[in-house]
Amino acid sequence: MLQLDYDLGTIDFFKDTHLCNVLKRHRTDKATLHNYSKVYHRLFSKYIGQSINYFELGIGSISGGNSSMNYLLKVMGDGFYQPGASLRGFSEYFQNANIHGSDIDRSILFNDDNILTYFVDQLNVDSIKLLWENVHPTFDIMIDDGIHTFEGCRIFFENSFHKLKPFGFYIIEDVHINLYEQFNSYFKDMGIYYKFLACPIDARMNDEYCKGDVPVHWKYPLYQNNLIVIVK
Repeated sequence: MLQLDYDLGTIDFFKDTHLCNVLKRHRTDKATLHNYSKVYHRLFSKYIGQSINYFELGIGSISGGNSSMNYLLKVMGDGFYQPGASLRGFSEYFQNANIHGSDIDRSILFNDDNILTYFVDQLNVDSIKLLWENVHPTFDIMIDDGIHTFEGCRIFFENSFHKLKPFGFYIIEDVHINLYEQFNSYFKDMGIYYKFLACPIDARMNDEYCKGDVPVHWKYPLYQNNLIVIVK
């Protein structure tokens, strides 16, 4: 694994980038409730216009089983978020990329221009293997925005990291601070260098998007606004 050297410490988390504007327009939480778009612009801007392969686990289910998403829709309105928002946003940002996504919720799977999506259960090794039997490209970028548990992330990582190209980015989103020690021990034992990156929240931004009586921990999710970034 390569060490990450992108001057991430110099990122201005309170100044929007081109990617921020694109993702906000598509209403994905990567540039609203979370603040990942600043980091991604620093890491990914070199790919703009290139024919890269992008993969994201977790399209954004709003089914009845996703209580967190249902709550957000209730307090912010149905137009705040739609499944596939991140995929469509990155499709616009990269311009020439091949965009792939997967989710356990079959009802939100879709294909559109350069976007293809597939079913997967990230807790089921056979399901993940079947996914990769049917999805042949290797990827420049892989993002895990799935169920956000250590076990879920570990299982998908162990059965998917081989799909990442050399020098590619593997990113785990929404890592709760309470899981840091588990991830740290795991990657240390695996001999994998990673960067744990906390992304400060711009309170003004979330004041804009959070309408109504929203608990503070929803508006400013400091404990789960963290990324794990690995460069292969």
